[in-house]
Amino acid sequence: MRSDFFPLDFGRVHDHPRRHLPLPRDVISVPRRAAEHALEQLKDGQRAFLERARLALAQRMSRDATLTDLARASGTNHSTLTKFVNQPGKAGPLKPLTIMRIEEATGVTAAPELRGGSRPKMYEEGEEPLERPDPELEAALQGLVAGRNNVLQFVLRSRAVEAAGYREGDVVLLDQSLEPKSGDVVCARVFSAEGGSRNIWRVYSPPFLLVDTYDQALKLERPRVVDGTDVLIRGVVTDMIRRRRA
Repeated sequence: MRSDFFPLDFGRVHDHPRRHLPLPRDVISVPRRAAEHALEQLKDGQRAFLERARLALAQRMSRDATLTDLARASGTNHSTLTKFVNQPGKAGPLKPLTIMRIEEATGVTAAPELRGGSRPKMYEEGEEPLERPDPELEAALQGLVAGRNNVLQFVLRSRAVEAAGYREGDVVLLDQSLEPKSGDVVCARVFSAEGGSRNIWRVYSPPFLLVDTYDQALKLERPRVVDGTDVLIRGVVTDMIRRRRA
């Protein structure tokens, strides 16, 4: 028997490192080039959106608007925008939240692919006219209106004021003759730089309109200033009827 023989060590696994053969350079470069092209297209689209937003803000301000003005108006970091525009090779694409805030501040709408998907819930709120209520609901509404003029009736389609006690699907009365006070739930008309407009439902805290909600997406919205031009209060919610859920 050889004296220099050592028994096998079964407590170890003796293995050779695997050797991977390198892929041809052209196989790697094809998907990489496609990804890089898609990224550059995204950033080009976002830069074009920023320019449209900047011009819309300039029109509102009646003077030339800088990227710093745009950042200040939307509550974003000015260095994020300036680096993105001035150093395109070093900056990544803008985040969806940044795009959303600029949309909200300027009224300029970005294509869904520029913000990473469809519009968030906060853009889909609204109301429906109350049509042909049943006799029981009609009687309740007549008692609440009680001869008041300029009272509109809606079915609420928004979660923006649910924490204030108004749920989606509630029937609400909107009095257009009342002067809003702090803490009132109001309906406001918001006008965009592109000529469109929409209704929103918010809590009035002069001079701001605030969301009061449990919806995490809606909570991201910055307060809106009631300026009498781009944001107008239509009326005050005075009454609400909530039908029993089936």
